[in-house]
Amino acid sequence: MDNVLQSFLNPMAICLTQEQIEQIYQHGCVSYPFECCGIILGSINYETSEPEKIAVELIPTENVWNAENAVIFGENGENSPRRRYAIAPQVMLNTQKNARDRSLDIIGIYHSHPDYSAIPSEFDRRYAWSGYSYIIVAITNSDVNFYQSLMKVCKQPNNKIVHSYPLLPIFSEKSGVFPHTINIHSWCLDENQQFHPEPIIIK
Repeated sequence: MDNVLQSFLNPMAICLTQEQIEQIYQHGCVSYPFECCGIILGSINYETSEPEKIAVELIPTENVWNAENAVIFGENGENSPRRRYAIAPQVMLNTQKNARDRSLDIIGIYHSHPDYSAIPSEFDRRYAWSGYSYIIVAITNSDVNFYQSLMKVCKQPNNKIVHSYPLLPIFSEKSGVFPHTINIHSWCLDENQQFHPEPIIIK
């Protein structure tokens, strides 16, 4: 069995940096109450004891879900990007080409679930591709309020945060000034086209 096929059938961890997770969270907050979406570029590392997907870059994309896409996907009545997302096919093609030019691949897709859990919907499952990681971040109104409050602090003239987005103490006991937990999970399809949880490793 070749490496690519093996990665499709056997769920493996996906490795992201804390900054990448925060970038997904930020995108979800600024897009709220609509779903955000984006493409994950990276590669698969087979040199470790357990193969891992390594996220190298996140490509935020526009959510182009509309009434026309609802008809194409057989989702009549679901015209709002509050509960659906779509990435333009040309964007996917261009991103794939650019990734290959850099010896990378599209290894997954991320999107948000406004006011809903980070669990794939039936729509998510039906149109998912085997081998990809599907990262979902749950965003609520309290997340948006937290993010906006934190951004105000970051804009203070004496603040030492120099990142383009704030660093959040995710999965950490050292909550500091802004304790907050991001509800984010990764999923992948098995050979029966059913979603299973996929570990996220913070590196």
